[in-house]
Amino acid sequence: MNERAERAANDIRERLDALDATLAQVGDDKWALPCAAEGWTVGTVVHHIARALARQRSWLEEDMPHDFSWDDTNELNSRFAAHPMVSSRRDVLALLQAERRALLDRVASLDDGALDRIVFRFEGKDRSAERVMRGITVRHIEEHHASIRAALEAPA
Repeated sequence: MNERAERAANDIRERLDALDATLAQVGDDKWALPCAAEGWTVGTVVHHIARALARQRSWLEEDMPHDFSWDDTNELNSRFAAHPMVSSRRDVLALLQAERRALLDRVASLDDGALDRIVFRFEGKDRSAERVMRGITVRHIEEHHASIRAALEAPA
């Protein structure tokens, strides 16, 4: 495996391992707790993280850079929130693990050229695959994980 790809995969893996450790403590009784930052339940936030991993992986596979828009992303999240998750805890956790494997396998397969390729554009600024994985993906996991932890630690 390319050393840079390994570092990027490890950055993501470490965050997902921490999330997994938190989720191992979440039973059905806590799955519906509200996460204040998103206004969603713990289960919906986990589902969102899994779907985001798939979305971020797709950016590595597109022929052209993904033109990111907060308007589009907020619309996507609004549609997601408008149709509450009906999947079971077990199904959402399985989806998270499947998307985790798919993303980590894809990142691990990247060579220097693929890591340097521009895959994301926001407000006229280009981002390489490596920067997206080590920045955007890692930060997205961390932010939502923090929200889940806050929900679990909130007084009942």
